[in-house]
Amino acid sequence: MTSHFLSLAIVAVTCTHGLVNGFSINPNLAITSGYGAKSTATELRGLIEADLATDEVVEDPGLSRIQQADECIAILQGSVQTNESEINPVAEGLKLYSKLIPLSSQDDVKGTVLCKGMGTEVYTDPGSSTQRQVTLATKDAVANALSAMDASPSSGKLCITFAGGDDLMIHEVLQGVEMMTSGLNLGSGTLIEFRSLCHQSLPMEKCGVAAVDVTGDVGEGAYWHDGQWWTVSEDDFTAVL
Repeated sequence: MTSHFLSLAIVAVTCTHGLVNGFSINPNLAITSGYGAKSTATELRGLIEADLATDEVVEDPGLSRIQQADECIAILQGSVQTNESEINPVAEGLKLYSKLIPLSSQDDVKGTVLCKGMGTEVYTDPGSSTQRQVTLATKDAVANALSAMDASPSSGKLCITFAGGDDLMIHEVLQGVEMMTSGLNLGSGTLIEFRSLCHQSLPMEKCGVAAVDVTGDVGEGAYWHDGQWWTVSEDDFTAVL
């Protein structure tokens, strides 16, 4: 859970001021942010107040963005910049929603589903070696999805979505997006968006992925996880971090 807070904190610092580019942060601009390196007692009073009689610290849940992110459905949005030699997924914003909504079937997904798959995070005992061996759930999900293609991209626009529990990390999503983009062998000029959904109701160390060929607005997106399609509603939108 702590790692999830840290991951969301990175986005909260950068997305609020339009500074997210992978994990590159402009240090000069970050210092002026209310969530950046500069913090004062005045700024903290907006989030925490102490009861001097009891020494009890009371945190206002309406003001704590990290607490909001822990309780809500968090959706990271971004796009993929490509050229002949490089695939660069760029995280652009984080939105919070209050409710996870199941779709009745794949027919409710806006667009043509090219592939979908599930992945599990696996830690392999390195034995006498000191090198840690880890299979990320996002990359395992992409590998499984690419091995079972249902259709080929044709519209010139693609939306890649991930869905996982509270342990789904930003860098894992970016690696999964890069792997999916490379594996689909998309034509030049293809517009690629990605989104990732995480919520405490979904199991840890598991991740679902889907690649959808789209022709228009995908709305809030559709997310595949363990045999079920999910989405969120604009009506349940609560905040942007």
